[in-house]
Amino acid sequence: VDVPGPVHRGGDGVARWANLMLPQDPPAVTTKLEDARIIHPDGTSTVFNPAKMPPATDCTSGLCGALTMVFMPDTHAGCLIEIAYRTRHILDASVPDFSEELPVQQDIPVVQTELQLQIPEKMGLHFKLRNSDQKPVDTLADGMRTLSWKLPELPAYEALPYDPPAHDFVTTLDVTSLDSWDAFATWYRRLTSGSDAQDAAVKAVCWLAAHSAQCP
Repeated sequence: VDVPGPVHRGGDGVARWANLMLPQDPPAVTTKLEDARIIHPDGTSTVFNPAKMPPATDCTSGLCGALTMVFMPDTHAGCLIEIAYRTRHILDASVPDFSEELPVQQDIPVVQTELQLQIPEKMGLHFKLRNSDQKPVDTLADGMRTLSWKLPELPAYEALPYDPPAHDFVTTLDVTSLDSWDAFATWYRRLTSGSDAQDAAVKAVCWLAAHSAQCP
Protein backbone atom coordinates (compact mmCIF):
# COMPACT_ATOMS: atom_id res chain seq x y z
CA VAL A 1 0.00 0.00 0.00
CA ASP A 2 1.52 3.31 -1.04
CA VAL A 3 0.48 6.48 0.79
CA PRO A 4 2.10 9.64 -0.57
CA GLY A 5 1.07 13.25 -0.16
CA PRO A 6 2.41 16.63 1.00
CA VAL A 7 1.30 17.70 4.44
CA HIS A 8 1.15 21.13 6.04
CA ARG A 9 1.42 22.13 9.68
CA GLY A 10 1.51 25.47 11.46
CA GLY A 11 3.26 26.81 14.52
CA ASP A 12 1.84 24.36 17.04
CA GLY A 13 3.58 21.51 15.21
CA VAL A 14 7.13 22.88 15.48
CA ALA A 15 8.22 20.38 18.11
CA ARG A 16 7.02 17.47 16.03
CA TRP A 17 8.00 18.57 12.53
CA ALA A 18 11.44 19.99 13.33
CA ASN A 19 12.55 16.35 13.56
CA LEU A 20 10.24 14.18 11.47
CA MET A 21 10.48 10.43 11.92
CA LEU A 22 9.38 8.56 8.80
CA PRO A 23 7.73 5.17 9.38
CA GLN A 24 10.30 2.45 8.79
CA ASP A 25 10.35 -1.21 9.74
CA PRO A 26 12.08 -2.99 6.84
CA PRO A 27 11.23 -5.14 5.07
CA ALA A 28 7.56 -4.93 6.16
CA VAL A 29 7.32 -1.11 6.15
CA THR A 30 9.53 1.24 4.13
CA THR A 31 9.14 4.95 3.45
CA LYS A 32 10.76 7.02 0.71
CA LEU A 33 10.98 10.80 1.04
CA GLU A 34 9.95 12.42 -2.25
CA ASP A 35 9.89 16.12 -1.41
CA ALA A 36 10.39 18.41 1.59
CA ARG A 37 10.36 22.19 1.86
CA ILE A 38 10.13 24.85 4.56
CA ILE A 39 8.46 28.13 3.57
CA HIS A 40 9.53 30.84 6.00
CA PRO A 41 7.33 33.79 7.07
CA ASP A 42 9.38 36.17 4.90
CA GLY A 43 8.60 34.12 1.77
CA THR A 44 12.01 32.45 1.46
CA SER A 45 12.19 28.69 1.43
CA THR A 46 14.53 25.84 2.28
CA VAL A 47 14.31 22.89 -0.12
CA PHE A 48 15.62 19.44 0.75
CA ASN A 49 17.15 16.98 -1.70
CA PRO A 50 15.50 13.58 -1.02
CA ALA A 51 18.39 11.84 -2.78
CA LYS A 52 20.63 12.74 0.15
CA MET A 53 18.47 10.81 2.59
CA PRO A 54 20.17 7.52 3.54
CA PRO A 55 18.21 4.39 2.61
CA ALA A 56 16.29 2.43 5.20
CA THR A 57 18.10 -0.47 6.77
CA ASP A 58 16.83 -3.64 8.38
CA CYS A 59 16.03 -2.88 12.01
CA THR A 60 17.99 -5.95 13.12
CA SER A 61 21.12 -3.86 12.56
CA GLY A 62 20.01 -1.48 15.30
CA LEU A 63 20.53 1.53 13.02
CA CYS A 64 17.18 1.97 11.29
CA GLY A 65 15.90 4.57 13.76
CA ALA A 66 18.85 6.86 13.02
CA LEU A 67 18.26 6.68 9.27
CA THR A 68 14.60 7.71 9.19
CA MET A 69 14.71 11.23 10.61
CA VAL A 70 14.19 14.35 8.47
CA PHE A 71 15.74 17.29 10.31
CA MET A 72 14.07 20.65 9.58
CA PRO A 73 16.51 23.43 10.53
CA ASP A 74 15.30 26.85 11.66
CA THR A 75 11.70 25.69 11.98
CA HIS A 76 9.60 28.04 14.10
CA ALA A 77 6.06 29.32 14.49
CA GLY A 78 4.81 30.83 11.23
CA CYS A 79 6.67 28.42 8.96
CA LEU A 80 4.83 26.23 6.48
CA ILE A 81 6.24 22.74 6.05
CA GLU A 82 5.53 20.69 2.93
CA ILE A 83 6.45 17.01 2.91
CA ALA A 84 5.73 14.30 0.37
CA TYR A 85 6.58 10.69 1.06
CA ARG A 86 5.58 7.22 -0.04
CA THR A 87 5.09 4.38 2.42
CA ARG A 88 4.95 0.73 1.35
CA HIS A 89 3.42 -1.93 3.58
CA ILE A 90 4.06 -5.58 2.75
CA LEU A 91 1.66 -7.91 4.50
CA ASP A 92 3.06 -11.05 6.11
CA ALA A 93 2.73 -13.88 3.57
CA SER A 94 4.00 -16.52 5.99
CA VAL A 95 0.62 -16.88 7.68
CA PRO A 96 -2.38 -18.52 5.97
CA ASP A 97 -4.74 -15.61 6.72
CA PHE A 98 -4.28 -11.99 7.62
CA SER A 99 -6.28 -8.96 8.68
CA GLU A 100 -4.90 -5.43 8.78
CA GLU A 101 -6.13 -1.91 9.49
CA LEU A 102 -3.99 0.64 7.65
CA PRO A 103 -4.54 4.23 8.85
CA VAL A 104 -4.98 6.79 6.08
CA GLN A 105 -6.19 9.93 7.85
CA GLN A 106 -3.56 11.41 10.16
CA ASP A 107 -3.24 14.03 12.87
CA ILE A 108 -2.09 16.56 10.27
CA PRO A 109 -3.96 17.84 7.18
CA VAL A 110 -2.99 16.01 3.97
CA VAL A 111 -3.20 17.74 0.58
CA GLN A 112 -3.32 14.59 -1.55
CA THR A 113 -3.39 10.87 -0.82
CA GLU A 114 -3.03 8.00 -3.25
CA LEU A 115 -3.56 4.39 -2.18
CA GLN A 116 -2.60 1.25 -4.08
CA LEU A 117 -3.53 -2.24 -2.99
CA GLN A 118 -1.85 -4.99 -5.04
CA ILE A 119 -2.73 -8.68 -4.73
CA PRO A 120 -2.44 -11.81 -6.91
CA GLU A 121 -5.26 -11.92 -9.44
CA LYS A 122 -6.89 -15.10 -8.08
CA MET A 123 -6.41 -14.34 -4.40
CA GLY A 124 -9.56 -13.91 -2.33
CA LEU A 125 -9.54 -10.63 -0.44
CA HIS A 126 -11.99 -8.37 1.33
CA PHE A 127 -11.30 -4.65 1.64
CA LYS A 128 -13.06 -1.51 2.73
CA LEU A 129 -12.00 2.13 2.78
CA ARG A 130 -13.79 3.04 5.95
CA ASN A 131 -15.35 6.49 6.45
CA SER A 132 -14.83 7.52 2.82
CA ASP A 133 -17.07 7.52 -0.26
CA GLN A 134 -14.15 7.18 -2.69
CA LYS A 135 -14.35 4.13 -4.97
CA PRO A 136 -11.24 2.33 -6.26
CA VAL A 137 -10.12 1.89 -9.85
CA ASP A 138 -9.75 -1.87 -10.36
CA THR A 139 -7.19 -3.08 -12.95
CA LEU A 140 -5.61 -6.43 -13.91
CA ALA A 141 -2.12 -6.81 -15.39
CA ASP A 142 0.55 -9.52 -15.36
CA GLY A 143 -1.40 -11.71 -12.96
CA MET A 144 -1.80 -8.93 -10.39
CA ARG A 145 -4.91 -7.08 -9.36
CA THR A 146 -4.41 -3.42 -8.45
CA LEU A 147 -6.96 -1.31 -6.58
CA SER A 148 -6.22 2.42 -6.63
CA TRP A 149 -7.81 5.30 -4.72
CA LYS A 150 -7.16 9.03 -5.06
CA LEU A 151 -8.37 11.04 -2.10
CA PRO A 152 -8.80 14.80 -2.01
CA GLU A 153 -7.66 16.89 0.93
CA LEU A 154 -8.04 15.08 4.23
CA PRO A 155 -8.47 17.22 7.35
CA ALA A 156 -6.36 16.55 10.40
CA TYR A 157 -7.71 14.06 12.87
CA GLU A 158 -7.55 15.50 16.37
CA ALA A 159 -8.84 13.35 19.20
CA LEU A 160 -11.03 15.21 21.64
CA PRO A 161 -12.32 14.19 25.07
CA TYR A 162 -15.38 11.89 24.92
CA ASP A 163 -14.95 11.26 21.19
CA PRO A 164 -16.35 7.98 19.87
CA PRO A 165 -13.73 5.37 18.90
CA ALA A 166 -11.44 6.65 16.16
CA HIS A 167 -12.39 3.85 13.75
CA ASP A 168 -15.94 5.23 13.70
CA PHE A 169 -14.90 8.39 11.82
CA VAL A 170 -11.22 8.23 10.78
CA THR A 171 -10.44 7.13 7.22
CA THR A 172 -8.82 3.68 7.34
CA LEU A 173 -8.16 0.95 4.79
CA ASP A 174 -9.28 -2.43 6.14
CA VAL A 175 -7.85 -5.52 4.42
CA THR A 176 -8.51 -9.16 5.27
CA SER A 177 -8.24 -12.58 3.65
CA LEU A 178 -10.82 -14.03 6.05
CA ASP A 179 -14.23 -14.82 4.60
CA SER A 180 -15.56 -15.13 8.14
CA TRP A 181 -14.20 -14.99 11.69
CA ASP A 182 -16.09 -18.21 12.51
CA ALA A 183 -13.22 -20.54 11.56
CA PHE A 184 -10.75 -18.44 13.55
CA ALA A 185 -13.07 -18.39 16.56
CA THR A 186 -13.48 -22.19 16.39
CA TRP A 187 -9.70 -22.65 16.24
CA TYR A 188 -9.14 -20.28 19.17
CA ARG A 189 -11.79 -21.96 21.30
CA ARG A 190 -10.17 -25.34 20.62
CA LEU A 191 -6.73 -23.93 21.48
CA THR A 192 -7.86 -22.39 24.77
CA SER A 193 -10.30 -25.12 25.81
CA GLY A 194 -9.78 -25.95 29.47
CA SER A 195 -7.12 -23.28 29.98
CA ASP A 196 -9.24 -21.63 32.68
CA ALA A 197 -9.83 -24.87 34.60
CA GLN A 198 -8.57 -24.93 38.19
CA ASP A 199 -7.17 -28.17 39.56
CA ALA A 200 -6.72 -28.95 43.25
CA ALA A 201 -3.23 -27.46 43.43
CA VAL A 202 -4.36 -24.14 41.98
CA LYS A 203 -7.34 -23.99 44.31
CA ALA A 204 -5.10 -24.66 47.31
CA VAL A 205 -2.72 -21.83 46.38
CA CYS A 206 -5.63 -19.43 45.86
CA TRP A 207 -7.18 -20.40 49.20
CA LEU A 208 -3.85 -19.87 51.00
CA ALA A 209 -3.28 -16.49 49.33
CA ALA A 210 -6.77 -15.29 50.19
CA HIS A 211 -6.71 -16.44 53.82
CA SER A 212 -3.19 -15.22 54.59
CA ALA A 213 -3.70 -11.75 53.19
CA GLN A 214 -3.39 -8.93 55.72
CA CYS A 215 -6.28 -6.54 55.23
CA PRO A 216 -6.14 -3.06 56.78
